[in-house]
Amino acid sequence: MVITPDGFVLIGQDDDDTASLICLGGSEPPRSDNVDPSKAYHNAPLTTFVNAVMPIVRKKLADNVVRNAKKAYADTPDNPSDSLTKGESAAIRLYTKEGKNSRSVYHMLNKALDRNTEAELKPWYLYLRLICTGLKKIPSWKDSVYRGVSEDLRDQYGKTAESGKMYTWYRITSCTKRLESAEKFLNKNTKRDSYCTLFHIRGYSGVAISGHSDYQNENEVTFLPGTKFVFESSIVMSNMLLVELREENYAHVSARTWVQSAKASSLEKRLKAQEIQSRAQTAQIKSKNATIETLTKLVQTTTAEKDAELKRKTAELISKDAKIETLTKQVQKPLPLSVPSPRPAVHHCSPSPGPPNQPHHHRYDDFSPPRSPRRRHDDRYDYDNRYDDRYDDRYDYDNRYDDFSPRRPPRRRYDDFLPPRRRYDD
Repeated sequence: MVITPDGFVLIGQDDDDTASLICLGGSEPPRSDNVDPSKAYHNAPLTTFVNAVMPIVRKKLADNVVRNAKKAYADTPDNPSDSLTKGESAAIRLYTKEGKNSRSVYHMLNKALDRNTEAELKPWYLYLRLICTGLKKIPSWKDSVYRGVSEDLRDQYGKTAESGKMYTWYRITSCTKRLESAEKFLNKNTKRDSYCTLFHIRGYSGVAISGHSDYQNENEVTFLPGTKFVFESSIVMSNMLLVELREENYAHVSARTWVQSAKASSLEKRLKAQEIQSRAQTAQIKSKNATIETLTKLVQTTTAEKDAELKRKTAELISKDAKIETLTKQVQKPLPLSVPSPRPAVHHCSPSPGPPNQPHHHRYDDFSPPRSPRRRHDDRYDYDNRYDDRYDDRYDYDNRYDDFSPRRPPRRRYDDFLPPRRRYDD
């Protein structure tokens, strides 16, 4: 157990254990009966860092309060700069521990300040009194600051806003001395075509908290809750709304000077780069369209030439077909009637086809005796009586190897699928 000079006892490493924060010699402050919630924290007693954080832990108003409070107190030096106590500097450091959690002390405190109701602000009174007391000790920054918001605020600060209109910001407003740091918050969690808002504020009560913040490179400048600003002008550039504000009772300066200076800043350079890129893309698209048009014309010309060549070849083929048809008709003309038709010569010993639907036969059968054929009428061979009459009743034409053949002894019968053997012994 470690007891700090502010009465802060560190026990264990649990993040959500309320017993890890113990206040020695402290008690709950009395309730305030103020009517105005935004000013009620001024009447709250100034207490230690532990007492200020204890109501937030008990009511679980934010996440990881115990862990962040331990870390903030451990990271705070014993003798902070700007004559702040360790508790006041730790309260500022705890506020800057925003992180990625949407329920951090930074988000939940500003949400309660925006609503400005006593029921929501009462648990924050002790912490507000401690952090605001520390902020008032830091020297003020009397120069221009910038604030980037990833929201579209044209309804509040656009064309409908009148010059000289008063705006009261109840939250603890965080700004930066550098325009480049504010630009990082413009595109944070925003869509591609959505609008964002960039504030240029000239004031005198903002305090630079870089020495008490976890983000020293951001050059953060903070305004206390309830600071009033006067609207001067606004202008829309691309998808960004530029708003010119000045703190109440601040010397009036024309907003045009900042707009002119913004043109030379990195923001204007980025907008010009986007415009140049857009022009380059347009020129590239036009070049592609011209190339496509040229290729289309070339394809159309090539297609026309191919069509003409095809038509020419088709005409040549038609002409050739016509010539062939003419020659065919001339060849197919009938012969004159005076010329007799030639009669084919008949050779009796030459082979000739057999009867219809029968395989090819020789005029002399393979098994016929070697004799001359009989002469018939018109010197034509009689296929029905190709053998002598005396053999007609004795020779079986269907069974040439039949056992009843009278001329020779029966021969061995062969399979019907084998071709017949030629007989030479006759």
